[in-house]
Amino acid sequence: MSIPMRTIQKIHSIKSLFARQTEWEFAEHRRQLSQAESLLHAIETDLEHSLARFKQIESAGTTPLQLLAWDEWLNSQRCKLQQQKQQCSYLAGQVETTRLRFIHRQRDQEIWQRLKQKRLESRDRDLKKKEQSELDEISLRMRRKAP
Repeated sequence: MSIPMRTIQKIHSIKSLFARQTEWEFAEHRRQLSQAESLLHAIETDLEHSLARFKQIESAGTTPLQLLAWDEWLNSQRCKLQQQKQQCSYLAGQVETTRLRFIHRQRDQEIWQRLKQKRLESRDRDLKKKEQSELDEISLRMRRKAP
């Protein structure tokens, strides 16, 4: 059983839309990952600078209360850093999942494109055969009429 050309065209257009939508999702996830990595880098840099500043203050002599405040603040920064690393890992997984889905949808779209192309070629061959048979029939009639 042959799939009608109209159906193939509709399926192909839907597959194209799915592929385009997935491509947009992939780009958005990559953008989110890039932003998260930039934020991670900023937190790491800030923590390094803070640790250097803490070492300077500690060597200059501070009160135990100031040391406790610094320690709490540095721990909160480390916690932020850990959370951001987890966020980056999650987004990297999202990017990979979306990339694989995008590849799958592109392949699916290509399959339907090839099917559409084969169907068009088959239809063209059938039309040419029909046209040739009609021409043969016309020439046969002309021969019969000719004296």
